[in-house]
Amino acid sequence: MAVTPHSSEHEFRLPFVALLTATLGCGPVVVPASNLSSGATFAAHQVHNGFVIDRLQGGGSGVVESARWMNWPGSPQFRVRAEKATLGDLWLISPAHVEVQESAVPRRAGDVEPSWNDGAIRLTLRPATGGPLRSSVFTRIGGGSGYSVLSRNAQTLLDVRGTYRAEILDASNRRVGWWEVHIAEPFEPRLFEGTVPEVSPAMEAGMTLALNSEIDWIEDHALDVYRGTSGGHLHERSSGGR
Repeated sequence: MAVTPHSSEHEFRLPFVALLTATLGCGPVVVPASNLSSGATFAAHQVHNGFVIDRLQGGGSGVVESARWMNWPGSPQFRVRAEKATLGDLWLISPAHVEVQESAVPRRAGDVEPSWNDGAIRLTLRPATGGPLRSSVFTRIGGGSGYSVLSRNAQTLLDVRGTYRAEILDASNRRVGWWEVHIAEPFEPRLFEGTVPEVSPAMEAGMTLALNSEIDWIEDHALDVYRGTSGGHLHERSSGGR
């Protein structure tokens, strides 16, 4: 599948939670290892206009940052980097749908595609190389008192808080990994972690971006109990608005 240009009408923002350090060389804040699952081979937390990657397969850290100094047609919205190496580019086409161009496979793109089961999201990963993978729904495994799954049926922001985990399945419906998101209290960054063997860090970053944008959609359509009106724009209030 070739990378195709996407118009600006399909661009979706990431919420503001903390300030992203401009480059890895300036020392971005990394989540302590004690806060991460020992079984996770990838972990990232949300920052202003992107993510800090706290753990990469094989070690090290990285960032998912804005790729656009100028909005050229077809240019990627986000770039995935590890130290000084570029791992890939990402296009957020619509909520939870991300196109991934891996630097190691320049002529073939992959993507992360969403589907919903009664409002509960599932993700399908189609990497540039290898067979497709799919997730189960994201089931609540801790925190919060809302729905048992991450769902667009959430009524208030309180329904969304908690930790959710999905199993990652191969084409034969065998479990090959897992993916998890921790949606914290207001103004705290979301934490994403998991393990998906034989999937590139760029694809894992694409899955993080896709799931994050779905949570944005859910919160934007839920009642913000912290100000008493519809629309969960906590990130806008923390940054003083858009």
